[in-house]
Order: sequence, then structure tokens, then C-alpha cells
Amino acid sequence: MALGTTVDIQDYMDSTASRATVYPAGIRGQWVDVIDAAGMDDADNSGNNITNPTTQITASTRKLVQASDEGTLIRVRMQYDDGLTSITDAVIQVFGRHNSDEMWMPLHTKETTPALTATMTTASTDLTDGTDKFTAPDPKVHTFDTDGCSEFIFGVKTALAGTGDATTAKLQAKFI
Repeated sequence: MALGTTVDIQDYMDSTASRATVYPAGIRGQWVDVIDAAGMDDADNSGNNITNPTTQITASTRKLVQASDEGTLIRVRMQYDDGLTSITDAVIQVFGRHNSDEMWMPLHTKETTPALTATMTTASTDLTDGTDKFTAPDPKVHTFDTDGCSEFIFGVKTALAGTGDATTAKLQAKFI
């Protein structure tokens, strides 16, 4: 599996001395890039369902995310160019495992009828910093249960496309 860099979520969390527990349970952490720029406009597995992450998610823009005790849920959002128009929204799949000795397993969203994919829906109401926009994460559609896993990989089933620059888009995640 020829992935990009490994991201250890602990590097992005509040230190143990200042970590605040959020009730009913959770932690505070930063948004972390899990798919780098030039990754959201490139579908894994030729745009088909990803059924073997080890052989079908191999681009260097994908990161192996390690998180041992950082929450029970993963929330995702997409950062994309403010000038992108006529957009085809990206669709992602998320996979987890305990360690490299285990098979990957698909993770489900927190929707009433759990799904194995999430559409990164862009909207005119997305927040902007003047250069990029950020999709508004839905608490059910864009939230995945970690299922006790400590390693995660994020794949693109449907590539982001549009008029303008889709190559700068990134997928970000935070553990909650």
C-alpha cells in the first residue's frame, strides 16, 4: 500500500494536562487533512465501490490515520476552492481496523439508516475564509462510528469536479 504520510491524531489533540472531557463523552481536537490537495478530484477504484482498501486506495494523497484513544466518532468536511462552480459533489468511503494485522472494515455513518458512503455536499451557505470554502458537516451524514478501530483510511468513490480548480480540495476529519 503506497500511501502518503502517516498522521498520528495525538499530535493534533490538546495535551493530556489541558485535555477537557466533553460530556456526554468526547474530546476536542483540530481538523486534520486526511486526503491532501489533488486527492478529492481523483476517484479510487475507477469510481466504483471500494471493496479492498489495501489495493484500491493507494494514492499518495491518502493518509493512514492512527488514533488510539481519540473519540468514538469521526466527523468529516471538505475544503475546496471558493471559485469552484457547477460542482459534482465528491462521495467518500471510510474504513477502519485495529492494526495492520487486521482486514479493513467499512465504517457506517450515523444516519437513521446507516450508509457506507457520504456525499460531501457543497452549498452556497458553506463557510469561506476568502480563498476556500468548507462544507458544513451534517451530524449524521458526515459522522462515522469508529467501531473501536484505531487506524483509518478515507477513499474517494466519486471524484469532485466542476468549473474552476478542483485540485486544491482536501478532506478533513476530526475525532469527537
